[in-house]
Amino acid sequence: MSEPKFVYIRDLTPSMKNVNLQFIVLDVGVPRRTRDGSEIRTVRIADKSGSVNLAVWNENGSSLQPGDICRLINGYSCVHKSCLSVTCGKLGELQKISEFTMVFNDYPFISVPNPDLAKFDVPPQKRSPPQDGSSGGPSESAPDSSSLPNKTSRNGINANSGSINGLGNASDGNGSTAG
Repeated sequence: MSEPKFVYIRDLTPSMKNVNLQFIVLDVGVPRRTRDGSEIRTVRIADKSGSVNLAVWNENGSSLQPGDICRLINGYSCVHKSCLSVTCGKLGELQKISEFTMVFNDYPFISVPNPDLAKFDVPPQKRSPPQDGSSGGPSESAPDSSSLPNKTSRNGINANSGSINGLGNASDGNGSTAG
């Protein structure tokens, strides 16, 4: 079987299918329950091109931690409340591949509301809950990190500089990566 072709977060567009990403987890949101009892979390992810929100359901969401380096295979992009997001989906697969350093950039954050994406919004009444609890739609977006102060969060990730405390720096400031 051949290696899937990965795309950069900055290259995501609405309604993409078969999305394959390699990313670092920046933040895992609190779980929310849907009407059918499923659990959904919004996870902010990043690669070297930018960051986006990833909607994950049930066990996939509860197993992710900030600093995890993962792959999403066969996901899809969608727009919810004028925000571009990525979802694992029923046929998607989320793989944890490491817990170490990965160069990333949290800007641009492409899950901020964008009026130009409103035409791609999926109305809530057209959505159906996941049948097997393994997929779902995006959730609310996080604030744009470009307006946040440059500080390290309690989970050890300095989102504005692309480094993870305790795991080494993603960059030494001169453009070379630590490794």
